[in-house]
Amino acid sequence: MIDSERWFLLNAAYGRAILLTQLIEQRASLQIALWHSLKSRGGDEAFAEKYDELRRLPFGSLIKIGVKEGAISKEDVDSLNQYRKLRNILVHELGDAIIFRLFTKEDSDNVIRELKSIAEDFEGFAKELLKTVEFLFELAGGNLDDVSRKLSNLLTQLGKLDVFGPPPPDLSGGRNKVKGQN
Repeated sequence: MIDSERWFLLNAAYGRAILLTQLIEQRASLQIALWHSLKSRGGDEAFAEKYDELRRLPFGSLIKIGVKEGAISKEDVDSLNQYRKLRNILVHELGDAIIFRLFTKEDSDNVIRELKSIAEDFEGFAKELLKTVEFLFELAGGNLDDVSRKLSNLLTQLGKLDVFGPPPPDLSGGRNKVKGQN
């Protein structure tokens, strides 16, 4: 039987891979929307409309639109389709296979290792897509230094927030204060 530590590691590895699928699909949508914006010379408005449309599509449809509009090269289609196949297995089929392996073979270490490997591959693919997105962003007149600076400022501000939310209101009328506390 799998122990709680292995369950945690398995869920963490699976969760990371799934989150990276979302990142890949977001970056592919960004690439196509940026290309559309450049091609149509529609600027920010054309980009925003196209991105909003694309981010809701199934990934196979997204690839078809990207190829049709010239935003995705024929060479990249093979990589994107390979990713799509693995993503579909991960999302739709892997759960049953994992459960089967865990209960019949008690193979948790290998399952975790395989999920981590998938996540690493997805992360590398996401980085490659980001290079294209950054290139198109700069072609559209964007400044990556400005984006980096703004993100840094945002992260600094977010770091100051209490992630658990504001403290609950003191409904005791001050009767529950600890000695020495104002």
